[in-house]
Amino acid sequence: MNQIIYDYIGMPWQLGGHGDGAFDCWGLCRHVWKTHFKIDVPLMPVEATSRQHYALKFRHEMNRMKQSFAAWIQVYEPQNGDAVLMAMFDGHICHIGVYFDLNDGGVLHAIEGGGTQFSSFKQLENLGFKPKVILRYERNI
Repeated sequence: MNQIIYDYIGMPWQLGGHGDGAFDCWGLCRHVWKTHFKIDVPLMPVEATSRQHYALKFRHEMNRMKQSFAAWIQVYEPQNGDAVLMAMFDGHICHIGVYFDLNDGGVLHAIEGGGTQFSSFKQLENLGFKPKVILRYERNI
């Protein structure tokens, strides 16, 4: 699992990026889940210049994922591959990453200005993100 993380660290952030060398947070999660965990989630197409539209669509998709995707259940003890939904100061979910149990646990995520990185929960808080919900994909639901 550790090699998965290192394969992505340092890749650039790009709004709407879902591979080919650049990712946004959703695109990274989607790619990691599909490639390494055999979990397929929908692509969120977005115009590269429409950040506000993307943020609204992201919030909608996260709420749908949290509430409607029967295969995703909320958990309190994360495991490799779990979705970590994060909020900023306003409390709205605006960011997502994939949990990995490396160095006492952390999240692989892609952020504007920082690219793809692995951050502990404390480092996430220092970046202004508060983990709000952890979801796990259950194949037998």
